[in-house]
Amino acid sequence: MGFIQGRSLVVVASLVLLNAGLFYKQRVGVASLGNEGSLKSGLRCGDLVHLGNWSLKRYGGSTKANLEEREFAERASGLFLEKLDLHRVLFTSEEAAEFFKAASRNWKGVIQKKDCAFFEQWLTNNYGRVQARLRQQIASLVPEPLFLNSPKQTPKDLPKFHEWAASTEDLKKRVTQFAEHVVATSTPKVLAAYQEDKRRFLKESLEDIFFDSSIDPENLLAKSMMGSIDNYSTYFSRDEFEDFYSDLSGGASGLGIRVRKVPQGIMIEKVLKGSSAEQSKKLAEGDIILAVDGTKTSSLPFSMAKHLLKGAEGTRVKLSLQ
Repeated sequence: MGFIQGRSLVVVASLVLLNAGLFYKQRVGVASLGNEGSLKSGLRCGDLVHLGNWSLKRYGGSTKANLEEREFAERASGLFLEKLDLHRVLFTSEEAAEFFKAASRNWKGVIQKKDCAFFEQWLTNNYGRVQARLRQQIASLVPEPLFLNSPKQTPKDLPKFHEWAASTEDLKKRVTQFAEHVVATSTPKVLAAYQEDKRRFLKESLEDIFFDSSIDPENLLAKSMMGSIDNYSTYFSRDEFEDFYSDLSGGASGLGIRVRKVPQGIMIEKVLKGSSAEQSKKLAEGDIILAVDGTKTSSLPFSMAKHLLKGAEGTRVKLSLQ
């Protein structure tokens, strides 16, 4: 669709919320804690013990877990690293083993002394390092073969790895598999938007999958502790809880669209049926949103650009399109 100077439109946002009772029917325990003066997640280390004991008392069932037991410490430490590295592209098996050993040794400090210093320090010393290594591996990818040899049959799911990588070379092979996936699953319009800079496409697509800008040790520990008590339980911060509701409504913004970052702004990948966007008949797949209420999207991080499209039901938003 060609660019028309000054072209804009107004669409009414529509948000779909699901009754929280359904979560408990699905055996997904949801809890939220917050304290003034605490760390950025709103969760203090001392809250973790309270949260764990409260969960055991109310929802622990017949597990009779003890937060101080070695078995519980090993389970929680394992979940901590798994949640930090969901796709198993950051840490090798040797690095993971070193963490598990040290974390189990320091677990009683969390429970007895309400001290999360080990996990905070470990993240400070290691997370930035492995992120830098992963960025180097992404930067070393050669785009042309990936685009030329894209599989004819589009894979549905992201690659999954159940074991930690044996070496840094194994990590690089995994990154390559993810790169092949993002090329194969991207629409022609998305690929066309990056035609002049395929490396940027790989960088932005893979970093969107692998990196979380809001890593917080207490938040991760809370998730790990809840998951160790019950496989179907987790902890959500306020922002995560709101995002979870959004995902349940289709993973779309308040307008009823799926979007992704492109150099020019954010591109509409899908318009959901029955949404405000579809009803307006003015938004189409492949449209690029250049600005939201006058704020340019090209210079914003993807998470911030998406946030501009969210709002309470009935909210009006002005989009500038290409």
